[in-house]
Amino acid sequence: MPIRNITENDIDVLVDLHIESFKESLNILAGKVYLREVFRWFIRTNNIALLTYDGEGITGYVIGAPIGYEKSMNRALWIYGLIGLLKNPTYFLNKKLIDNILKRTKSIMGLSGMKNQPLVREKGFGISLVGIAVSEKNKGQGTAKELVIEFEKIAKNLDANFVRLSVLKENIRAQSFYEKIGWNKLETINGIYYFKELK
Repeated sequence: MPIRNITENDIDVLVDLHIESFKESLNILAGKVYLREVFRWFIRTNNIALLTYDGEGITGYVIGAPIGYEKSMNRALWIYGLIGLLKNPTYFLNKKLIDNILKRTKSIMGLSGMKNQPLVREKGFGISLVGIAVSEKNKGQGTAKELVIEFEKIAKNLDANFVRLSVLKENIRAQSFYEKIGWNKLETINGIYYFKELK
């Protein structure tokens, strides 16, 4: 399946794919305006932003950025998130959302106390795989694997020594997928991470 860089013209379709794929995600609560700006940020800051497509349209995407990208992204996008949340103030009753907002605010202000400490075995420059999604009709056809392989190639071309991502504990399907394609699992007090050294 062909893979290419994401462009501005792809963003609306990608936002819909993201919403379809991550129905329980907190960033969906901030609305489509926020999600559009997330994809724009990855395009404009020259990070990794790829998609797959077939004759019918976009079938999946992967986005990534150097480890430590969060502070820069949160500073650039906080206003869009706030606008989206103000459109539906009942979201502020969601405890997980409030915790997430506080965490991002601390990150922007440099008060988080977490300084992206390296995980065991990580050395050098690393790139985070921030998000990946495949359309429902294309799941099980190798699309995600193709996206991750291309992600790894580009990360290596950017002189990354390793790639990393985090996975929710309850997402057993994703954990199984990353293990099958050669990523190493590491459980920490902050969550489950997968990483792969690039040789």
